[in-house]
Amino acid sequence: MTVALALRLSYIGIPALDRTSWKETDYIEISKNFTKNNFNILEPTITWPAENPRVTAMEFPIVPYAASRLYKIFGFSPLTVRLITLVAFLILIIYLEKLTAIFLGRIISLLSAFFVSIIPVFHGYGNFGVLLMLTGMITLFISKKGLIFLAYFAAILSFFIIVAEGNIDGMYRHLTIVPPAAVMISAGTITLPFFMFKIAGKTFRKLKLRSNEKITIKYGIVGFVMLFVVLNISKFDKSKINVWQIYEWKIACEIKKHLTDGNKIITLGNYSIHKGGNDLSPVLYYYSGTTGWSLQKKEWDLQNFDKFREKGAQMIVCLHIDREDALKDFVRKMEKKFRKVYEDKSGSAIIFLFN
Repeated sequence: MTVALALRLSYIGIPALDRTSWKETDYIEISKNFTKNNFNILEPTITWPAENPRVTAMEFPIVPYAASRLYKIFGFSPLTVRLITLVAFLILIIYLEKLTAIFLGRIISLLSAFFVSIIPVFHGYGNFGVLLMLTGMITLFISKKGLIFLAYFAAILSFFIIVAEGNIDGMYRHLTIVPPAAVMISAGTITLPFFMFKIAGKTFRKLKLRSNEKITIKYGIVGFVMLFVVLNISKFDKSKINVWQIYEWKIACEIKKHLTDGNKIITLGNYSIHKGGNDLSPVLYYYSGTTGWSLQKKEWDLQNFDKFREKGAQMIVCLHIDREDALKDFVRKMEKKFRKVYEDKSGSAIIFLFN
């Protein structure tokens, strides 16, 4: 617990609050707005739309609401923004350790607590982690112990497949899978070296070499734990220490260069695409300190841009152009009418100014 707390506190300011991830930018703006609307928990509001309505649909906003109360007492800082999730994270470690101890014993419960404390920090499992997870999954299934964790894991996967379209576009959405994954990795950490050294033991006996099996397996478990940690740290995307979403950050910096009067913009392609409907992203607005209008395909009409200009829009920002053929075609039309002031090297982002 102490190690987990120290690890999380050492990363509490990473990334900086002005360049963090999609989910946290939403939470930050909602929590700030609670302080402006008399802490009405039933009206979570976002900031980026240039016009009403700004009340947003979301899960019950207890986290941003609690954070807003902390701002009132201690001020706005990385600690007050992330303290609620830090406390929840520590409670998760304690709960998972105790639950795992009931079904799988003390050793796996301690390993589970350890793994669940480091996986969210480094955001990944790696190929070695997946191998341990699969080994642990087979172990739990064959032994008939800890089937509750397999059921939990299966339920989350079912949600991903049936409802959430794989959840491939947001790492924060994968966090629900961390607790059962930590248990399976722990089981695999014990099972895999056991079988490996069982096989090696036969070779030792044939070659008449001495081997203390229990000590060897213990060293194997320790070695596997250390290898998992080292591989996760080495695969950590260090670029996200400074900026979480680099693509949007670079475009935001260009937007700031060309803003002259006001802070309103029009964006196209500024969303993630899903079968059930697109999710409008707040990140570019948050990074650039702007508000505006995020237009989707049915709203792409050059004649409509004049009304947004009258409302204060200064520029048109096109993102992820290479993702949609319809957007590519519309950009070609805009090139004839508006002045292009920026295009990234890949051609996936362009900024136009009104003539």
